[in-house]
Amino acid sequence: MDVADSKEVRKFIRSIKARLPIDREALEEECVRQPLLYEEVAAAASKAKSNAKKAKEEAEITAAELNLDIRRNTEKYIGEGIKVTESVISNTIFSNKKYLAAKDEWLKTEEISSSLDSLQRTVEQRKSMLRDLVTLFTFRYYEIKHSEPIKSKEINRATEDQVNSLRDGIRQRRLPDSEEENDNQT
Repeated sequence: MDVADSKEVRKFIRSIKARLPIDREALEEECVRQPLLYEEVAAAASKAKSNAKKAKEEAEITAAELNLDIRRNTEKYIGEGIKVTESVISNTIFSNKKYLAAKDEWLKTEEISSSLDSLQRTVEQRKSMLRDLVTLFTFRYYEIKHSEPIKSKEINRATEDQVNSLRDGIRQRRLPDSEEENDNQT
């Protein structure tokens, strides 16, 4: 993909966005696809950022060349009888067609870079969502979710019973055999 071509970039973004939804029934496949998706977007974002830096440098070089040329040939750019000041030189540079074209290219590449950077953050967010879904799956969230609702009192009671059972088991392991017999008799 040519990251300098905004039509190609828009097409690329649409294709990535179409692959963003997570299939909850195929989490393993989604986990395998995630790094490939991220690498694809990260590579495009990196290239776009590089293009934006180059375009900015090109605009700055154009401005510097115009500055020098204006100072050498004031009559050509400003005209006769006009006092040459820094403000006049700056205004002449910023209104020059060559500079405006370079600046336009720079802004275009910045927009593309920002769009791909945003898409990269979206894919990173997808990774977090995928991790959370795997965690929920691991804890059998989906089975519980689709079964009858569990009341919080039932959960508390079950938790208390489990804690008491664990305590009893620990006590039994700590008590010598004779104390166990005494406990059983009482």
